[in-house]
Amino acid sequence: MALARVKLFLNDWIAQSVLVPRLAARTKPLLIVLGVLLLVLLGLLQPQLPPDIDVSLLYLLPVVTIAWAGGRLAGLGVAVAACGTQLLIDAYAELEHTSTAVSYWNLGLSLVVYIGFAEIMPRLNKALESERERARTDPLTGLGNRRFLEVVARAELGRSRRYRRPLALGLVDVDYFKEVNDRLGHQAGDQLLKLIARETRRVMRCSDMVARIGGDEFALLLPETPVEGAEVAFRKVHAHLSAAVEREGFPVSFSIGVVTCEGSSAPSLEVLLLEADRTMYMVKNSGRGSIRLRALQETAAIG
Repeated sequence: MALARVKLFLNDWIAQSVLVPRLAARTKPLLIVLGVLLLVLLGLLQPQLPPDIDVSLLYLLPVVTIAWAGGRLAGLGVAVAACGTQLLIDAYAELEHTSTAVSYWNLGLSLVVYIGFAEIMPRLNKALESERERARTDPLTGLGNRRFLEVVARAELGRSRRYRRPLALGLVDVDYFKEVNDRLGHQAGDQLLKLIARETRRVMRCSDMVARIGGDEFALLLPETPVEGAEVAFRKVHAHLSAAVEREGFPVSFSIGVVTCEGSSAPSLEVLLLEADRTMYMVKNSGRGSIRLRALQETAAIG
């Protein structure tokens, strides 16, 4: 039981803190507060320590933390504050040094180190975020990719089982996409995929996820969505996409397969994707251009 809870927690953490940028944005103020508290704590602790103990490296902790979360200017500010705190405490405690020059020399070296980290940490943070963005994003459409879908979907399935909440997953396949590439060129095909991505996001909720998981295949993950809600949502998506491609003159239609589950009946992600794929191919094999919804063992054709 304990191992299962740890695994579920890790899945949630990975999905939200590593791949979902909104949580990272919410974490930044907490890190800044933590850095300020560290600076205050060190300022209170330093006078209690023996004078021959060098605390300059300890002050690097708030500098690194605040520079990482708050950026270059915040890092430079706390770097100066750290050196100023050490200087004031030394003067207040009337600590003896070999010479005043040595004291200023040590503080100067510390300031250089602090400034160096204040410059480096924001760049590392930005580089890491860029790598995360590339790892989770389809470069053509800007949607999430298959890896992003898998991580988020596993976390949502875990929550569905734990809280007995409904979940819907739909696969959208573009009918006659190959003909668009053959007749109009791959550039037109790319424009069509971008149009689908843009128009799909317009009709989805903020809590829903849209991902491009194949050449002309998209996945739509709808948390907290029962069968009735999934039917309404995917009817809306189908109608909106059909109107958009007709308006732009693309001779395509959309085959959509939807699978819903709830609570302890929620299968693994692999099974959920497989069932959604099978449902979508039922649509393609029966004439294309429509929706089919499957809730557990019940199957219904729509539109």
